[in-house]
Amino acid sequence: MWQLGAFPPTAAVDVTCTYRRRVLTPQQPEGPGEKLRPYVAGLVIDWLASAPDVRHRAIDGSLAFVDISGFTTLTERLATKGKVGAEEMSDVLDAAFGALLEVAYSYGALLVKWGGDAVLLLFEGDEHALLACRAAAEMRQTMRRIGVLQTSVGSIRLRMSVGVHSGAFDFFLVGDRHRELLITGPGATTTAHMEATADAGEIVVSSTTAARLPARCVGVAKGDGWLLRSAPAVDPRCRFWPRAPQTVDLGICLDPVVREHLLGDAGDSEHRQVSVGFVEVTAVDDLLL
Repeated sequence: MWQLGAFPPTAAVDVTCTYRRRVLTPQQPEGPGEKLRPYVAGLVIDWLASAPDVRHRAIDGSLAFVDISGFTTLTERLATKGKVGAEEMSDVLDAAFGALLEVAYSYGALLVKWGGDAVLLLFEGDEHALLACRAAAEMRQTMRRIGVLQTSVGSIRLRMSVGVHSGAFDFFLVGDRHRELLITGPGATTTAHMEATADAGEIVVSSTTAARLPARCVGVAKGDGWLLRSAPAVDPRCRFWPRAPQTVDLGICLDPVVREHLLGDAGDSEHRQVSVGFVEVTAVDDLLL
């Protein structure tokens, strides 16, 4: 089951292009809803606007789980520099993910979950498998170009592994304290398994995705999946999300503490001492089958 954290403030500027880039004029003041918009997936905004009482949706498409390695080492080194290190880390994250997500968005990707140094991207439409694999391949090329970082704590190399699966995916919009988007079910499990199979620099696709690709694009088998040999040919496309209706309260999509932090014009980011817990939920696939 997928339950990754909310978008961090460092990614706010880049994440806005999931929906559309726009310039606010004096006649378009930015209210609370628009201020929170970069932190709420377009899928959720559309969901709340069209069917707010629906708790489950099965969506056909392709999911790409993109994980970047190297940030943990950089974070540990910069943590010793306090606030200055946190600011540098923020700049590095913005630059790296901004470049990668720009590529993904150009092929119609929807950023549905953000997990620190990993993102989950959804591609829909008749050519969703082609779009997902093309985006993954071009993101890998971008990573090869920008992946060697020269920082104040030395040179760091970032690498990327990707897992792609095509099929039906179960999305749940649930919660009492706030509404959280959960991605679960066999499709999500297979996507995560494909990424776990991929080593750094590799793109592993499931058999279902491979069957939707031209034979020349599929390489040798790896685990239960297949290495992507080359990027399929498919035209770029951009996905635009309409402005959230005023009747949609985006604040219910964020934990109250996070919501108040964002609406309170929080200052610069910095490292803080916190406690983090990971909870594993199993057997969901069996319940859905």
